[in-house]
Amino acid sequence: WVALLVFMALWPALWRASLQFRLRNTSWRGVRLSFVGDLKGAYLSMLPFFLPALAFVLFLPEVTEGEEMAPEAGRRAGIVIGSVVLLFMALVPWLMARIKRYQHGGYGFAQQRTRLTSSNWRFYGLFLKTGGVSLAVGLVGAALVALVLFVLARGMFGELAAGQRRALVALVVPVALGVIYLLIPLVSAPYFGARFQDLLWNGTRSEKIRLGSALRFRSLFRVTLVNW
Repeated sequence: WVALLVFMALWPALWRASLQFRLRNTSWRGVRLSFVGDLKGAYLSMLPFFLPALAFVLFLPEVTEGEEMAPEAGRRAGIVIGSVVLLFMALVPWLMARIKRYQHGGYGFAQQRTRLTSSNWRFYGLFLKTGGVSLAVGLVGAALVALVLFVLARGMFGELAAGQRRALVALVVPVALGVIYLLIPLVSAPYFGARFQDLLWNGTRSEKIRLGSALRFRSLFRVTLVNW
């Protein structure tokens, strides 16, 4: 937990410094960009991400090493972990919007300073759509697995002994779950990445400059697939 506290104390400042470095070394038509977000804003936008870890420190029951956890303490730990995880999942879009609003509100070009105009609800909508895409991919993968099992059952499955059937199922199920586990990020990651960049940059503007992004899922999916 000491390492966590040190990380919490240093990471927002390091993140802000990295943004300053990147923008200072980026130019357009001979004019260098800059990042003008203040240090206080970096901490205020980033620190809420560490609250779940602090909640675990404050509310999880202590267990002496080598001793079993009492049933009451186990129930308390389960309630704390479940509550913190559910609350954090519900707040992730808001936290991401908070961080990106600070980041995209600190870009500077000449006398122009940008701001992010995308609402929190658009972040929630994107996360819900990504969850729907992941669910759809998982269902398609499960349907393919069921089809394979059906074909096996209609074909050679009936010719195998009981022990061989169990061995075949024990082999097919983890392989199928592994395929589904790989398919979901293969599709969901480029979908989220493309939509997220469009959401950010189409909502980033200053008084006289408006930015735009037309990143497409298909293009990013092809690159992701080749990289994999």
